[in-house]
Amino acid sequence: MHSSGRRRLAALTLAPALLGLAACGNESALEPVRNVTAGPAGLNPSAGPSATTEPASGGEDGCADDGGQVPSGAGAAEVGDLDGDGAPDELWMVQDGGQKRLGVRTASGKVMSTAYESTEPASAVANRLGDGTAIILLNTGRSAALYSVLDCQIVATENQTGEQYSFDLGFGQFGTGVACPLSPADDTLYLAGYKATDSGRDGYENIVRTRIDLSEGGSRADNGTVAELGEYSSSSASAKIAHAVSCGDSGTVEEPA
Repeated sequence: MHSSGRRRLAALTLAPALLGLAACGNESALEPVRNVTAGPAGLNPSAGPSATTEPASGGEDGCADDGGQVPSGAGAAEVGDLDGDGAPDELWMVQDGGQKRLGVRTASGKVMSTAYESTEPASAVANRLGDGTAIILLNTGRSAALYSVLDCQIVATENQTGEQYSFDLGFGQFGTGVACPLSPADDTLYLAGYKATDSGRDGYENIVRTRIDLSEGGSRADNGTVAELGEYSSSSASAKIAHAVSCGDSGTVEEPA
């Protein structure tokens, strides 16, 4: 994945049941990632598993209501619990005074946002992962930028060179999609990049999934391990996941026209 190129590619909202299918590949075929699926060009895989991520939120009571308001005309969708209070939150997008903004309104009333750039309409999903990290994926067409919700703020997640971590969406050499499959160990979500390539058999693709290791409350991302899931029909649920931007049961918010 890389950070350049931002054009429109429609995001596909997938049900949790479909996401579970993506986790059912050949889990035994694990090896260190070598820039197969995710991460900016030229980066090395992480040296090992990242440290356990502390909850990136406001705690059991969520983020305190600061009286902030979502701008008029914003598009919104219900997403996972991003501030740790156990209640689903709202992800929103708006064009406000010539500036595009991506934001969160928590169930407790806290409003936070960050500016972004895209030449075409964008979309986004968000959810809390099994390690406690709350993430946002901003789909700008050719790539999906990764953010975290940390200390009640939206933070751009960085790679090991200090650039924002992003996922290729079929326009670069590293991947075709990103999702949050279920871990077979504890049935919780984790973040993964996908790469689907022609298998040589008409109508079928080989799919590789790369786990992304998050640390420092979600402000740092490194390539983890890669699993060769095998060959799938191009019309299968797993292939659709490998070509989309999704995260568990998160709704998808579309940038208003």
